Amino acid sequence: MAALCRPLLLALLLTVAGCSNRDPAADAIRSAEDLLAELHEDAQEYVPDGYRELKDQLDGARAMFREERYKEAIAALADLPARAGVLATAAAAARERRSAELSTAWSGLLATMPGMLGAIELRLTELSGMRRLPQGIDAKLLEEARAALDSARADWATAGQTHQGGDLRTAVAQAQDAQGLVHELMARLGIQPG
Repeated sequence: MAALCRPLLLALLLTVAGCSNRDPAADAIRSAEDLLAELHEDAQEYVPDGYRELKDQLDGARAMFREERYKEAIAALADLPARAGVLATAAAAARERRSAELSTAWSGLLATMPGMLGAIELRLTELSGMRRLPQGIDAKLLEEARAALDSARADWATAGQTHQGGDLRTAVAQAQDAQGLVHELMARLGIQPG
């Protein structure tokens, strides 16, 4: 009987020893999950490779936990908080750089778009007053150009409203779309940029 109890007692001791690391491993995984949840939005957008590495590290620890390798799961997550801090700093720096780039782009668009829209309006007025239109320009083109100018103005106004609403990224994208239309119009009407 004693020989039978020894392996059973040993198995019980190993189970208890393993369980003593189960809770700390579960806590470490929960903490890592919370940390990655905080970083998710900025890190996914600005440093996706770094975020993916941390996610893989967490997934590896989860797999070890499922296999009841609790000490290894804890060890696998030991450097995750420090790496997450580095990642958060990198994401914040990338977000600031992107914000500065968008601000610069918006300022450039703000400086050029009104003048280009005015130049198109002036050219259309000039062409409409001519008895004979220049070669390559006809009444249909003028009609299309007026409609395109109205569309570009509407797009530019929408971009301005979006900017006032605080969404600089979308405002710049909308304004760049309007700028593309304006450049196309200028080329079709023979207006030299600048």
